[in-house]
This record gives sequence, C-alpha cells and structure tokens, in this order.
Amino acid sequence: LGHANLYLKTELIKFALFVPLVIFGILWGMEVLIIGYIIHYWLGFLVNAMYAKRLIGYSVIEQTKDMLPSLLISITSVAIAFIVSSYISMPSLLIHIIFSLAIFILVSIGICIIFKPVAYQELLIIAKERIKKTDHNFKDRNHG
Repeated sequence: LGHANLYLKTELIKFALFVPLVIFGILWGMEVLIIGYIIHYWLGFLVNAMYAKRLIGYSVIEQTKDMLPSLLISITSVAIAFIVSSYISMPSLLIHIIFSLAIFILVSIGICIIFKPVAYQELLIIAKERIKKTDHNFKDRNHG
C-alpha cells in the first residue's frame, strides 16, 4: 500500500525487542533464548497486526482466527514428533534432529490431508498451477 516507512518502523521495533532477548539467551541458556524467541514472535505479530488493523481494517482477532488452524497443526505435529523421537534412541544429535523433522513434516502433511484446512487447499491450487505452467513452458521449449 506504499507504506514502506511503516514496514521499516515495525522492523525496527521488532529488532529493538529482539536484542534484549538474545542477550538474555546468551546469559541464561538455550531454553531462555527459545522462550524469548517465541515471545518475540508474538510481540512482532502484535506490532504487525496493529498496523494491519489501522491500514486495512484486518483486526488482531481476525488474523488470529486465520492463523489458528496452522498453529494447531504445528503444535500437534511438534508434540507428536517430540513424543515419538523421545522414545527412540538415536546415534547422534544430527540424526535425531533429522528424524524429528521428518516426523513433523509427515504428521503435518497427514493432518492437512485429513482435515483439508483452507491454507492447505490454497497451497495445492498454487502448486498445481505452477506445475501446469512449468510443464507448459517445458513443452514449448522442446517443441518450438
């Protein structure tokens, strides 16, 4: 909407909120850093939501309702990946992370296939359009 100055302002506010969280994380450990990052994310969301409300009338409640399905899918997927990976012994941390990530991705996709949230359906439409467009461009190059 031509409000680059507001974008810069919100990013500066979020950066100012993030710096102390990183310092706390360095001083008190990874758990504090992760909790701080989560707090920073939600504070950043509120800052952005405030401007979205002012500029286009998209309220925090409406934005939260729109994000809720994705948030629930993510929380459920993380919980399942954590539980499953905590019961299986891994030879290294890297393999443990890769295994947990694979479980997270599979559970997320499974939930999306079962419940078909709006964002997932829109992603499928976009992916199909891109595949069709890429296929069409490929055929044009090879037959033209």
